[in-house]
Amino acid sequence: KAMRKIVDEYVENADLPPALVAEVRASAEESGKIVERQRMDEIIAALPHSLKQSIARRLFYGLFVQSEVFAQCSESFVVELGAACTIVLFSKESVLAQIGEPASQFMILNSGHLCVMNAMGVRLAETSTAGEMVGDIPFIFGLKHVVSISTLEESKLTVLSRKDFEAACRLYPSDAMALRRAFSKAIASSDAELDEAEGRSYK
Repeated sequence: KAMRKIVDEYVENADLPPALVAEVRASAEESGKIVERQRMDEIIAALPHSLKQSIARRLFYGLFVQSEVFAQCSESFVVELGAACTIVLFSKESVLAQIGEPASQFMILNSGHLCVMNAMGVRLAETSTAGEMVGDIPFIFGLKHVVSISTLEESKLTVLSRKDFEAACRLYPSDAMALRRAFSKAIASSDAELDEAEGRSYK
């Protein structure tokens, strides 16, 4: 019963089609026999990689490639990232990132409402846009957070850990380089737009 509850929570958060739900349940029942502690991460991790890739194509591939930076990467790399993702439901006022902490998770907002604050507690931005990437720049470049991010209401996010990201990068080194180049280009373009806007404001 404990394992079934865990699997139920996973498939409900993932909103999978019926065929994949049945496959996940069947596979989880088999993998659960060799999992000593019935925790979600252990049970989901024990699912066959091919099944997690099928889920990734269905759930996560579109989330990644709608971003221009990930659109530069191969489908295999993006699916590998997606296969390592989980969908997590965070309660209101959950802290997703804190200033000065290493960026350990890459997140994409599925639903909910987030805010970004500086060290003085001043709210810099808010978002409730599905598909919005959260903490992406420090994560990709292995940096520390310079802002804090928290939820303003119950929010569902797609989460990728640094460990899984680095494993995928080792499998697809050329894609990892392309991704970092794309992010660098996007940052440079954003900085140029800001400089141009500031220049117009002084005229």
